Amino acid sequence: MYGTSTVQCISFDTSNITRLELCGSPFKKMSNLRFLMIHDPHLRVEYNYGFDFGSKLVKYLLYVPRFGKRYNNNLDLSQGLQSLPNSLRYLYWQEYPLKSLPTKFSLQNLVELRLPYSFAGKKLWSKNQNLGNLKVIELCFCKHLTEVPDLSRCPKIEHIDLYGCTKLVRIPSYFKHLDKLRCLNLGWCTSIKFLPELPVLRCLQAEGCTSLKTVSSSRNSLTQAWDKYELFRGRFHFGECTNLDENARTNIMTDTRLRIMRVATAPVNSLTQAGDKYELFRGRFPFADHQNTVSLSLSHMHARTHRHTFISPSCHFFTC
Repeated sequence: MYGTSTVQCISFDTSNITRLELCGSPFKKMSNLRFLMIHDPHLRVEYNYGFDFGSKLVKYLLYVPRFGKRYNNNLDLSQGLQSLPNSLRYLYWQEYPLKSLPTKFSLQNLVELRLPYSFAGKKLWSKNQNLGNLKVIELCFCKHLTEVPDLSRCPKIEHIDLYGCTKLVRIPSYFKHLDKLRCLNLGWCTSIKFLPELPVLRCLQAEGCTSLKTVSSSRNSLTQAWDKYELFRGRFHFGECTNLDENARTNIMTDTRLRIMRVATAPVNSLTQAGDKYELFRGRFPFADHQNTVSLSLSHMHARTHRHTFISPSCHFFTC
């Protein structure tokens, strides 16, 4: 692969090639490359990210064969990859075939890292990496991922997508200190058993976490952020979490009540002016299987029909 310092953006469709060997430093001369996308659009499966589909449909999309191919063998990195341009802001590499990023690649400028369907492992980068600008990491369907790569030094991280990482066994306790984190996608992480205390999220997708038993309360984080009205609106999905214990269900419902109370008592102007960066939602908290209905007292709430908030006095919330 050739290029010069004038190249700033590459979108590479691998479906049109038979075989291409990449080794060493194929991007060495592209010192100003900011955007790199390597993908095969014909292999991609769109999965439920808006949480509006039924769980049965989500499972179908998750396990459907991708046109007879699981991994893209057109790109050959068997000789390894020594480096990537340090200037990168956005890196999307579908089915990245290596367990880690090049050791000579500095992530200090990277804002979004997306490696869906890849072979990524827990040591995706070296410990001394500067991750100060990273806001988004997507590792969905990384079947070999057993632990989350170290994100403890990512003060700006907002979005973590681990959807379909079936061998992922735990979520680190330091996640509660990721103050900017707003969206965490753990859908169909079927090996996770424990969910630690988390920061004030706008979106938590935990549907299909069939081994999940314990869920810690985020009451401390919610209390500390009490004046930030806009953070209390969101969506939290625990459908198909059939092993939740009684304490987990209690913690989920307690956090739900706090969020409802905060949204219901917040000044209307504070919500309408807040904006909604993640396009999230109107107070819906689905749980597994809907076997038992729990009614919450909404006596102090008001029906608001403006664009951002609608809370009906007839709302019910469900637990398994």
